[in-house]
Amino acid sequence: MILISKKLITFFGCEVFLGKKLQFQLDDTFSKNFSKIGEVLVSDKLQIEIFISSYKGIPYFNLTPIADALIQSKFYYVFGNVSRSDHINIIAASNIILNKSHLEPANKLLTSKLTESILSAPHIYSTSIDDNNYHHIHFKQMTSGDIELIISCYGGGDDLPKDINGTLTELLHNINTYNLNKNSIIERSFLNQKFTDAQCEILYEIFFERLTDSIDRISLLHVIPLDHYLIKDKSEIKNEIITIVEKACQELDSNILDYLEHGISINLLIFPTNNKDELSGLMQRLINNYE
Repeated sequence: MILISKKLITFFGCEVFLGKKLQFQLDDTFSKNFSKIGEVLVSDKLQIEIFISSYKGIPYFNLTPIADALIQSKFYYVFGNVSRSDHINIIAASNIILNKSHLEPANKLLTSKLTESILSAPHIYSTSIDDNNYHHIHFKQMTSGDIELIISCYGGGDDLPKDINGTLTELLHNINTYNLNKNSIIERSFLNQKFTDAQCEILYEIFFERLTDSIDRISLLHVIPLDHYLIKDKSEIKNEIITIVEKACQELDSNILDYLEHGISINLLIFPTNNKDELSGLMQRLINNYE
């Protein structure tokens, strides 16, 4: 193994060693809760994918298994701080779900887990739930071995075209404020819970030695609350959802597409629910039952 830079050694206060190229297999269990029903390639920089729950329910879908999977996925790592014990982080994260529903923590948690599963992009850290620019940071190892940095954000669950245009415009205009924060890696990252010590050493070297901390890709989740729409034929719900998304694409602001020519790429994930607050309510009920 090779001893890496003095800069990184100084930051951690100990010697850190670099091994071979990072090799890992991401758990894809969570993604099995979803079925992909459609895809729209708006441009080579903007891809839209539509996912539904794998479980049928009333009136359309059953999200209880997804809510349970989010809890079982150690969700407290997304909302937690490494300075606290797991027990304290579990209590704090549960309180966020139970008492801060106005911030939509359940949908924000889903954003992180879907991005991680669908894009094969492990979660590095999330900002504080009270942050005005709340977001998650992920990494994706490309086939070349290079690491791509991804920001994932929850874009809303009201008016789809308005939400997409508003969120993307704000994100793109402020993209330089979403750089990889090395202090947050130390304070809010639980990489050591997912990777071996040797793998963490490689990751730390990659993150701390990058020539730039800028983001390469945006992953944005939008929820479609189906009770906001007039569904003409419930037996054709998949086609109805695809039609909603296609109409929203027609209203995309052309300035957004022009801005993407600067190099940033976007994965837009669409997830329909029976109603906007459904996932939050289910998680709250499950947490209360666990207690």
